[in-house]
Amino acid sequence: MFKINYRITKPAYEDFLGQEGFFQIVCNKHSYGDFYSKELEGVMPTISVYDCFERYLRILHKLESSSCVYLSDVDSFNLWIKFKRINEDVLEISLVESDKLDNSGDIEFEILDFCYGEWYKETILYKQFKEEIIKCSIEYLNKLKEEGSEKINILNLDKKIKYFL
Repeated sequence: MFKINYRITKPAYEDFLGQEGFFQIVCNKHSYGDFYSKELEGVMPTISVYDCFERYLRILHKLESSSCVYLSDVDSFNLWIKFKRINEDVLEISLVESDKLDNSGDIEFEILDFCYGEWYKETILYKQFKEEIIKCSIEYLNKLKEEGSEKINILNLDKKIKYFL
């Protein structure tokens, strides 16, 4: 089972309508990321929900041509999420720890020296992973359009979603 939980919160600055909030992935019985109740909005730190969706759409695209992709946790100096295609139908997701090199990007195809983190080798259906990312990305994009959030690059997100439709 793969699920995305997210919520847009009130932005600290009006320039970022629809961008700030909470984002969490759930993979079987494990979760990664923070998803707080409405009562804690304004108290707990937020992240860029837009960046999360943009990055997961890129992961989806990279998994079409590569069997293994690592996504950096931008708030951590050594945490990555490893996505490994076992076959056409099955995806394995793990948290891994490895120091980030100075020239490493937010998405890498190979990390030589890592150890598994808090949870590892969780298998899910690739189709479910893909459908959840696309469904939630479309939902998020529609919310941005409703809010009139033209200050962030909606067109870029829209293009990435349309690639999969």
